[in-house]
Amino acid sequence: MTHTNALSDHPTRGGVIRWAKFYDRAVGIISMGREAAMRNSTLERANVKPGQRILDVGCGTGTLTIAAARRGATVIGVDPAANMVRRAREKAAAARADATFQVGVAEALEFADDQFDMVLCSLVLHHLLPSMQDDCLREMLRVIKPGGQLVLVDFSGPSPLLHRVAALFRSHDHEHLDGLSHRLVDLGFENTDRAPITPSYLFCMTATKPATN
Repeated sequence: MTHTNALSDHPTRGGVIRWAKFYDRAVGIISMGREAAMRNSTLERANVKPGQRILDVGCGTGTLTIAAARRGATVIGVDPAANMVRRAREKAAAARADATFQVGVAEALEFADDQFDMVLCSLVLHHLLPSMQDDCLREMLRVIKPGGQLVLVDFSGPSPLLHRVAALFRSHDHEHLDGLSHRLVDLGFENTDRAPITPSYLFCMTATKPATN
């Protein structure tokens, strides 16, 4: 697919990271060189399968999106920052991955209802105030197919050695994610399950959209 570079940032009430040039390096530092393990453990937890249609919300430079595509899924990544999307497209083309990217925001996803088998959202929620988190989660629920899955990754607490670096990515305290499982149920999800992943200061929360009768 041919893309134009004529992209612009999408307005959002959430935090936006625009420095794509340095993002991958910064994530490598925050993950203490274990970004590949972090992405793989996320996808193992998600149980990504060939043929699934997946949306990656807040995809950044597309590392997780591309990793999911390499497992045989068809993946779309959205991010509010145009330079992140441009960089993600470059990476996907180099990897020959079945992944596409577009500028978009979590609180107003430009997709019809019931479109995706899975929605991924990695290291995004901590940029949002609780009220906006709920808006974004409602949108994710809307675009997931009945019986489909939501997979969230975020900080369960600061990295002991890299707290100051991690703070660059965290617009709000991680306490705003406490009670996330109950909030997901209140919003309409079911079968919530939270577990640590690599690195250990991250958690992965999974939940499903109820299947229709």
